[in-house]
Amino acid sequence: TNNLYEKKETYSLPKPVNLITDSSSQDFLFLAQKDAQTQKLGGLLMFDTKNKKFIDLGTFLSQDVEIEVSPQNEIFFLEKGGLYKIDANGTKKTLIDPDINGFLFEGDNFYYLKNNSLFVASSPGQKGEKIVGNLPDFTSAKIFINFNRQAYLLLDKTLYKVSNNLEKLAENVSDINFNRADSSMAVVSGSEILRTRQDKEGLDFITRSKEALYNPRLANKIDYCLFLKNNKIIALELDARDKQNEFTLYQGKDVLKFEVDASGENLTVLDGTELKNVKIR
Repeated sequence: TNNLYEKKETYSLPKPVNLITDSSSQDFLFLAQKDAQTQKLGGLLMFDTKNKKFIDLGTFLSQDVEIEVSPQNEIFFLEKGGLYKIDANGTKKTLIDPDINGFLFEGDNFYYLKNNSLFVASSPGQKGEKIVGNLPDFTSAKIFINFNRQAYLLLDKTLYKVSNNLEKLAENVSDINFNRADSSMAVVSGSEILRTRQDKEGLDFITRSKEALYNPRLANKIDYCLFLKNNKIIALELDARDKQNEFTLYQGKDVLKFEVDASGENLTVLDGTELKNVKIR
């Protein structure tokens, strides 16, 4: 592989963190400190990617926190006690619904999981319309909605496509990413990376490896899939009709997670105790 990057900016973290939490927002990154033994999150930080500044949201100790930013830039998060809203100063959390166990903002709609059913509403706290019911029991869930309002559900480690019922797409899912810029999805299933395509049903194969693969990101504008392997951020050409070109974009010491912007030219990398912006040449 070839190295194909230049370091652009490095930011010192105001307090220790070791992960970037999942969020659909392109303008904000949420970082937290995860305890290796209890798996609880604390020390929550928000990084404003436009203004290049950190905002301390306080310490909300919880397990498997899921954070979303509403179209009005209000911050909501999910924990085992239900759906909460965080005030602008990060000093208070307000319970919205104790029974919601999965949620997503998409356009002007609020999608949520409750009582083993998927609903859509105009905003949190409003009564929703049921999309599908009788979902299998699950302990964790994620919702994805594409441009055509097609819904996908990741229930525990199984990915489903939602129609009148559920169509199973992949099992043993260890990592997943939905790219809102072009409504595409990258999935790590077992030892393989797969993706959705607008012109094809089901999932399309990208690559497989004997080594662990993490953090898949589709950069469709440059026709590459990016992923993490052995502390390296790898870019693999999506066109598999011939030998796929492969490049090392970044070699780190303790790479925990990265994100790529809509252009496919800029990375935000959490490497140990540093947050870095990396420009792809």
